[in-house]
Amino acid sequence: MGTCASATERGRGPTAGQRLICLLLLALLAGCATAPSERTERLPVFYPPPPDPARVQLLTTISTSADVSKGRGWFRTFILGPEQSQPIVKPYGIAFWGDKIYVCDSVLAALQVIDLSKKQLRLLRPSGAGRLVKPINISIDRDGTKYVTDTAREAVVVLDAQDRYAGELAKGLKPGDVVLDDTRLYVSDLKEHCVRVFDKSSRQPLFTVPLEGETSPQARLYSPVNLALDGEGNLFVSDLGAFRVQKYDREGRYVRTFGSQGLAPGLFARPKGIDLDENGLLYVVDAATQVVQIFDQEGRLLLFFGQPGGGDFALSLPAKVRVNRSLVPYFRHLADPSFELDYLVFVTSQYGDGKIGVFGAGHGRQ
Repeated sequence: MGTCASATERGRGPTAGQRLICLLLLALLAGCATAPSERTERLPVFYPPPPDPARVQLLTTISTSADVSKGRGWFRTFILGPEQSQPIVKPYGIAFWGDKIYVCDSVLAALQVIDLSKKQLRLLRPSGAGRLVKPINISIDRDGTKYVTDTAREAVVVLDAQDRYAGELAKGLKPGDVVLDDTRLYVSDLKEHCVRVFDKSSRQPLFTVPLEGETSPQARLYSPVNLALDGEGNLFVSDLGAFRVQKYDREGRYVRTFGSQGLAPGLFARPKGIDLDENGLLYVVDAATQVVQIFDQEGRLLLFFGQPGGGDFALSLPAKVRVNRSLVPYFRHLADPSFELDYLVFVTSQYGDGKIGVFGAGHGRQ
């Protein structure tokens, strides 16, 4: 405080600049004196709960830009005021490219882009021919090409790596989801109750799943909403209308069914998002029971998680599940010291406080 004192001793009032320095120093001292104590740490949320060995831990949730950004810090907030928070309103599909997470927000008619390296959340709203109306699901190719199913446009909108409009396919259908491999695109068609398979380079149709002429009720699709591919090219389809998940081989032949109608573990009431991990385990979101169920390759239930109905965290009308290993370094510090993190499981909720639940799959440390 010597600057103000010396000016007063000489009989002159402090200058405007000196007064600002004094105010900032006082703010700093006040901030130090009244700094909030560290928040009480919550106990980690594990699935299954103790005393069973932990397999999944809830790491965090993302609902606004404040959950992603570094924040301004007290000094920038003091000068510039509180930072405006951008919300994620109604997420469904989610995909990854590099260190970015792309989320379909159907209410905002846009893609929410979470840049983990920059700790930023931005809104991607293409204009002109690429304008989105009701984006539901998204898949991203290795080169950054994005395929977005838009149920209102009745098409799959294609954006390039620079987020510019690059065309569309499946025009006139009612696409629910889109997935891809090295040579093919798979699009679920809710209007015709099938999955349409396209050549990726030419975007020309190849065949449908179930195969044309297939008459078996077991192989039939009623309301194919979400898709996934395993490492061998097998196609998995969540069938909302039949309360089950169907598996077909690369040629479109029916292989097996997972689950049936019901509210008990291993059964489905509203199966939606699905995905597979590197071990071939199948993850299925149920929007009615509000849990994620995990099945082995033979269709046996291994675990379910999500804690419906409250507690520390609850899924609220969950829609999509995606498994990811590459982004583990960004979330490893959130894992409990007793828990070894192997990969991540992202689950979108269309309502509630935690719009994107980030779970860690792994095992207890030895």
